[in-house]
Formats: sequence, structure tokens, C-alpha cells
Amino acid sequence: MLLLHLVKVYLLQITKKDETNRNSLMLQSLSIVKKFQPGLFVFENVRAFLQAICVDDRKERTINNVINEYFNI
Repeated sequence: MLLLHLVKVYLLQITKKDETNRNSLMLQSLSIVKKFQPGLFVFENVRAFLQAICVDDRKERTINNVINEYFNI
């Protein structure tokens, strides 16, 4: 029980910056897709994914904008 409580406390302490940094991991996936140009790729499809904020070139941007720019959409 104590461990579960500590995990909950830790999760509640995650800041918006931490979330943005975690979202920015998606940029590595984009680089791999762009480099290898597979015939098909699938990204996680969860509510608000495209509107999530990530950091690209030290600027906060939506994931949707980054994807569009990477692939010239």
C-alpha cells in the first residue's frame, strides 16, 4: 500500500514540462520514419495526441505541426 501511495504522489508531481519533454520523444520516431521511408507507419492514436505539445528546435509546438513540417503535408 505504501508503495502504491508513493507512486501516486510521484505521478501527481509530474509537471507540464515533464509531459512536454515526454511528448518530444515522438520526434525521434519521426526522424526514423523519414530516414527509412517505410511504406506504412502507425503512430499512437489517442485523444488529443495531435494537439499535444512537444519541443522541436527549442520551440514548443503541437505534434500535428511538427508532423506536417517533417513530411511537407
